[in-house]
Amino acid sequence: MTTAIVVTHNSSAWIRRCIAALDGIPVIVVDNASTDGTVSLAEDARPGVHLIRRKVNGGFAVAVNQALARTEGDVLLVNPDVIVDRDGVASLERYLAAYPHVGVVVPVLQYPDGRLQESIRTFPSPLTLLARRSPFGRTALGRRLLHVHILQAADLTKSRPIEWAIGAVLMLRREAVSQVGGFDEGFFLYGEDVDLCHRLWSADWEVHVEPGAAFEHEYVRSSRRTLDVRSRTTRLHWASILRLFWRHPGLLVGRKPRRSTLAIERWRDTIGGRATSLSDDSADRQPGSTPSDDGT
Repeated sequence: MTTAIVVTHNSSAWIRRCIAALDGIPVIVVDNASTDGTVSLAEDARPGVHLIRRKVNGGFAVAVNQALARTEGDVLLVNPDVIVDRDGVASLERYLAAYPHVGVVVPVLQYPDGRLQESIRTFPSPLTLLARRSPFGRTALGRRLLHVHILQAADLTKSRPIEWAIGAVLMLRREAVSQVGGFDEGFFLYGEDVDLCHRLWSADWEVHVEPGAAFEHEYVRSSRRTLDVRSRTTRLHWASILRLFWRHPGLLVGRKPRRSTLAIERWRDTIGGRATSLSDDSADRQPGSTPSDDGT
């Protein structure tokens, strides 16, 4: 059975609603030293919620790994500001069951007003990061880069392989996440989702999106889109960016896990009605076999 993991830190505005939407699913809440009553609200939200109280906020990845150690099956990782629905969760569960080579499947995310969120993306490069966080993004070249970097609604009409998705909701296959060692605890906040997807692709697992599952995410933009280092959030984000490029230096020059490139090319060939022909059989290799060249 799938277990839901929710990591909280001063999440009192959302936690009761989040847990209520997970009705019928075992829930583990890992609280990162909240001071706003999140813990008591989580305890009262529903009988049977397993609560892990952390006295120190060790970051998102540390909290997730602590919860993963207490589960055995597949895991639905959910941010507290997300409202899931049972049909959508069931759709993600069916997807993992149907495609054993997929290590992570994600839904599409929507704002409360129904607009599509920019949650499905290609792996970052220095130029795409500059476009997202500086006036360069308003230039013609910057806009073109972002149009490719962030998948649009037209790209998300069918289930498909993707490079990575933001970690607001991830349906994780136990075998895949265990094989790559869980989340990298060197990321305190931000970047751990990109890193996990990169490592899964490099270990011959795939990352997919299932548009049949669409969840509401009350996402609030922050100073992440700026270069202002006076903000702690911004400093944490840039620290994660530096760690990401240190761990996967191939991204600095546009090199990506080979399996991700082949899988997405094959999907595009299929959608375009062209016969798929790969010169290398690594796209058909079973997950867990010899890792492919990750370009790093």
